[in-house]
Amino acid sequence: MLQKCMGYNNMLCFSTDIEEIKNVMQADAPRLIKDALAEMYPNCRINESNRVYAAYDNYKCPFLGWLYDKDQEMTFSLISDQMILKNGSLENALWVYYNGEIYSIEGTTEQILDGKKVAKKQEMEFDISGKYIGEVGNRENLVLRYFGSHSTNEWVGNNYAKRNYTYFRDENGNLVINKGTKRFNLRIGDIIEFKATITAYGYVANSEGLKATYINFPYVKKKQTNEKMYGV
Repeated sequence: MLQKCMGYNNMLCFSTDIEEIKNVMQADAPRLIKDALAEMYPNCRINESNRVYAAYDNYKCPFLGWLYDKDQEMTFSLISDQMILKNGSLENALWVYYNGEIYSIEGTTEQILDGKKVAKKQEMEFDISGKYIGEVGNRENLVLRYFGSHSTNEWVGNNYAKRNYTYFRDENGNLVINKGTKRFNLRIGDIIEFKATITAYGYVANSEGLKATYINFPYVKKKQTNEKMYGV
């Protein structure tokens, strides 16, 4: 699964200098995920959240062999397994969010780990000086990109309770965290539009000062949006 530099599973790496990551990995130039997906799934439509839709009726997934109707969203595991097609074969890749786009950097397991370390450093430096969004206590309309989530058991009152932490970033890269019981049916990189309460400005636990805006009670208006944003 995709690994987040913050240390949790199912998370997308955030970068402020993708060339530094490429150089450390000694890799080829980063490729836009949408370009890689276009090579993997010829003639299919790809939206701004990098979801793939079948080009015609009875479209056969070239990797899983499943059949799809025209414009049906294709369910596949290659993204979650962090695989990319290159020169006709599937290869491991590091997926990195940079300047409004998601890129693929192919490499060995060791190279990918080296790239994650650099991305972690960049992310921490950015979030230490990050900005808070909205006004605490207000219900705000938000358009954010989904980076991943994790769950933990926390002592609440006299019992342990499960808490879900869902990580988003706004168009400027600022970190936004939904803390609560809600689970979002999203894929890494999805763009979601919703209304939520700004509950607090704070810091990420055990993170040495990484700033985050905390939200709760989200009402989802739209996900998998095709809106032009993040400089796309």
